[in-house]
Amino acid sequence: MQKRLSLISTVVLLFFVLGLCGCAGGGIKMEYKPKVGEKLKYRTKLTQKMDTPMGNMNMVVTVDMEQKTLKVNGDEIEYNYKVLSSSASMNGKKVNVPKSPDQKIVMDKSGRVIKADNSAMKLNFPMPSKKIKVGDTWKNSDKVELEKGVTLNVDCTYKLVELKKENDRDIAVVDANVVGEAEKDGVTIKCEGTGNTKFDYNAGVLVKSEVKQKITISHEGESMPMEQDMVFELIK
Repeated sequence: MQKRLSLISTVVLLFFVLGLCGCAGGGIKMEYKPKVGEKLKYRTKLTQKMDTPMGNMNMVVTVDMEQKTLKVNGDEIEYNYKVLSSSASMNGKKVNVPKSPDQKIVMDKSGRVIKADNSAMKLNFPMPSKKIKVGDTWKNSDKVELEKGVTLNVDCTYKLVELKKENDRDIAVVDANVVGEAEKDGVTIKCEGTGNTKFDYNAGVLVKSEVKQKITISHEGESMPMEQDMVFELIK
C-alpha cells in the first residue's frame, strides 16, 4: 500500500506540472515573461474519488503556493515554489498534511524543464517555437525516471481553441489530452486525462489550468480505479 501511495503522489505532482507548463497562444510566439523578484500566488485544489476494498474514499486537498522568480538568464528562468498553507480532508474529516519543502525548477521561456529538485517536475511540456493560430495542434511525448526503476511515459496532444478577453487579460484557451503509464514491482498505473488551460499570452502568465483524469492502479489481477479533478489557479 505504501508503494501505491508513493506512485499516486508522483502522478498528482506530474499533473500539477502539466498545468504549469502546457500552454500556448495564437498568432504570435508564446513564452513566459517573468521578472526577477516577481511573486505570484497560486491555489491548487485536488478532488479525488477512489474505490477500495474498504469502501469509497473521497479526498480533498487545497494548497496555496507562492511562485517566486529567482533568476532570468537569457532564455532560462529559475523559479522557487513555497507552500504557504495547505489543508486536506478524507470522507469529510480533516487530516494532517505533512510540511512540504521549497522546490526549485529551471526552465526556458517555452516551458521546457532544464533542471528540477524533484524528478517528477523534469517532464517537458514546451510551447511551440513557431507562431500558431486558433485551431492549431501540437504534441509532446516524454519519459522520466520518477524513482529508481520507475519510468513514467507520457503522451500529450494540445489544441489552441480560442483567444479572448477575460478580466482585462488576453487569454489563450488550450485543450489537452494526456495519457500516462508507469510500473514498479508489478504495480501498474495508467492515466487518461483531459485538460483546459488559460494563459495570458501578452503578460506571459499562467492564469488557470484544470485537469480531469481517470487513474487505474493494477496489481496481480486486481485493479483500483480513481478519479481526480485538479484546478491550478492564479489568485494573486
